[in-house]
Amino acid sequence: LIIALTIFSIISVMAYQSLHHFLSSEQYLSEKSKQWQQLLQGVLVLERDIEQAIPREFRINQNETRQTLTSNQDEVILDITVLRSRSIFNEETLPIRVQYHLDKQTLQRWVWIPADQANPEPNQKSILLKNMTKFDITHIEKEATTEKRKDKQQDWPKALNVAYSTKPFGEFNRVIILNDKP
Repeated sequence: LIIALTIFSIISVMAYQSLHHFLSSEQYLSEKSKQWQQLLQGVLVLERDIEQAIPREFRINQNETRQTLTSNQDEVILDITVLRSRSIFNEETLPIRVQYHLDKQTLQRWVWIPADQANPEPNQKSILLKNMTKFDITHIEKEATTEKRKDKQQDWPKALNVAYSTKPFGEFNRVIILNDKP
């Protein structure tokens, strides 16, 4: 009887440890999957905005306009004009202004609707990605040279190279082709 109880207790402890290990692994994988999903959703929003960018100036205040696709000014990483449909059933489009900011390892997306609204405060602010350690945008010009865009008189680039790094996943590099039509 003592031998049977000993064997039963050993088997019970092994089963409990296996169950505990399985549950902790499932929780870990679920957490990592959620982090990947958040990263992918944020990157998809960024890519969609860049792909729908148009070469159009927007109003900053009553007297000043700014060229679209400016980057690395003050805390602004990217400032663009995006052409969006008002609804999925309507061909009418509306230009909106979108800015990306990196503040304390958080990538934020600010939106002005419409783009020419001379309001210093955006209509929408959202946190796109957290734990960003690096976010850099380089313009790929028509001559296939890469350089940071500083002069607003330059031609519309062919693509943007977006390099970013997150704490849990490391470094990523994406090339996003821009819309040619104004």
